[in-house]
Amino acid sequence: MNGWKLKQEPNAREYGVFVHTLSGIEQTGSCTAEEAKAFLALKLERAVFIEVYWTRDNLSLGALLIWLNAERAIFRLDEHREHYATDPDVFFDITQLSETFVNPPENDFQGNTFVEDFHHTVTKAQALAAALHWLDTGEKLESLNWS
Repeated sequence: MNGWKLKQEPNAREYGVFVHTLSGIEQTGSCTAEEAKAFLALKLERAVFIEVYWTRDNLSLGALLIWLNAERAIFRLDEHREHYATDPDVFFDITQLSETFVNPPENDFQGNTFVEDFHHTVTKAQALAAALHWLDTGEKLESLNWS
């Protein structure tokens, strides 16, 4: 397993979930991993950006960030540094088109779009699987490549 791993106490984990849509933010209060997973599953299709923070005593112990478009996702875990997931079955190909994503409309992002190379993305299904795995274990999904 690459990267830093904080010893977790399953009953002590608390999460905050922020789902950004084009019409605003939907969020949870402090919640358990199971509540965070249920919230994500319901909101994934309308989201353009998702933030999940793992906290203890108001201290962030890690976060996941997901930018979404119709088919693909950019998936990032923030632990002691940023770890980006990539699809192990997708390789750089100069003929591939870039994917367009939307930043959250709030704060300084103002809903601007940006492009990312296809090989730096994962499928939405892979992003959801990686999010659920991280919520269950605090670890990166081993079936993806990580920077």
